[in-house]
Amino acid sequence: MSKAQQEIERIANQILSDSDVDWSSLSANVRLEEADAVDGLKLLEELMRGFRHTHVSASASGNNSGKALFRFGGLEVRELLGEGGSGEVYRAYDPLLDQEVALKLRKPTSEILTHRFLEEARKVVRVRHTNIVSVYGAGVDEGRVGIWMELVRGESLESRVRRGVFSIEETIVVATDLCSALSAIHRHGLIHGDVKASNVLREPGGRIVLADFGSARDVSDQQSPIVSSTLQYTAPEVLAGEPHSEASDIYALGVLLFRLLTGRYPSDAEGRAANTKEAKIAEVRRDVPRNLALAIDAALRIDPKQRLASARSFADLLARKSFWSRTSVAALCVMSVLAIGIALVAMLYARNAAAGWDVSAEMLRVGNATFAPLPSGSTVHVGDLLSLRWSSSKRAYVYVFNADVAGNAAVLFPLDGTVHDPLQANEEIFLPAGLPTGGLSWQIDGETPSDEFVVLAAIEPLPDVDRIVASWTRPRGTARSALGLAVTPSEARLNNSDLNAIIAEARKHHAPEALRVWRFAYPHGRNQ
Repeated sequence: MSKAQQEIERIANQILSDSDVDWSSLSANVRLEEADAVDGLKLLEELMRGFRHTHVSASASGNNSGKALFRFGGLEVRELLGEGGSGEVYRAYDPLLDQEVALKLRKPTSEILTHRFLEEARKVVRVRHTNIVSVYGAGVDEGRVGIWMELVRGESLESRVRRGVFSIEETIVVATDLCSALSAIHRHGLIHGDVKASNVLREPGGRIVLADFGSARDVSDQQSPIVSSTLQYTAPEVLAGEPHSEASDIYALGVLLFRLLTGRYPSDAEGRAANTKEAKIAEVRRDVPRNLALAIDAALRIDPKQRLASARSFADLLARKSFWSRTSVAALCVMSVLAIGIALVAMLYARNAAAGWDVSAEMLRVGNATFAPLPSGSTVHVGDLLSLRWSSSKRAYVYVFNADVAGNAAVLFPLDGTVHDPLQANEEIFLPAGLPTGGLSWQIDGETPSDEFVVLAAIEPLPDVDRIVASWTRPRGTARSALGLAVTPSEARLNNSDLNAIIAEARKHHAPEALRVWRFAYPHGRNQ
């Protein structure tokens, strides 16, 4: 196996094993010579990321902490990340997806109309690509307009280049990824309109992400000659009054790469409209490879008709084709297809195993031979007896937990001397005893502001959960529940770190269709 094949296989293994993908470890030669194989790997990573995004990330408990500055459209807005002339960008928490997002809000003083601001979301959502920021939603709340999207954890190329120029290897990585992103944008009939270093982000793993589509427009939009892009990156014909086009995006890409390699712009912004001298990258930095220099110089042509015809043409000029690359791509594509097939079969098997799982868990207040539903938020008193009514169309492994104000957690089911996991399918079972006549229940036996129960269930064994709770306190005889929890019924999230760790561990190894979590919170009333 050649060195290039080893690099490709290493990245494929990182993707399929759900590890952090280190794209920066992929050499420039492989990116250029094996462009088709690399594009295939990017599609595979995007597919795997899509599967991961369907999971509710319980392990992101840190997202649930911190005081919200304000709320917008159901989001908890946590921190101002930056602002421009028309908008502000915040870090926000989406409780429905249980993940952090980037929220872009239009400033009240902005002259951009609501429908124009929302156009950014409508345009970006048309394009799905691993090198383009993903948009999750948009809306209007109390007169303010906002768009929330993927929170890319990394830094902008502008921040990076201010610390020093890029190496040839780094620049080729950026060039190939941005060519791929622009090709996707242009295929969907869009022009980005503001390609620049501050709008390109790089994650710690090396993923390059093109963001900020506030200046994007349709290719067919030939109306407004208004310059909405950043001046240093604006093509000469746009400064002269022509509309933005694919060629103007290519020009901006050339400016960006020139800046990364040299730390400066090709020419002064004030004089470019009248400037007839075309910049040559080799005159500023002599170690730039010929193919890269030719591509940048061709992108910076003053006459748009003499520029590279497309982002794909830019990538082709960068690439050095060889017999090995043509023959190996076919083999690597077969390997990739097989790998994708294996991964999908495994995922679909897990999904099918849980398909049609009808399950319910209901807390009850136990009286004299009676059971009354006890919805979350109901008031309980010391001495109350509680039970959980369980039914499931599939055999299931069930746990019931409680926690106290000191941060200690306890397991209330399964208990010694009661029914054991797994609970059988198609039966109505009352926990902790198993049947209404079992004589055991959980009793509220301590004064505390409120009480909370957490029910965890899965259709497969949870050995990691068993391991974690093995040393916990298990009540004997009549099960006790009132351990003095500090949460309130309106609190939607569990604050106990031990139970968060339990749920996170379970979700790490089980598809969301094969796992269920219920939370019941009750305030305590005073006994008369």
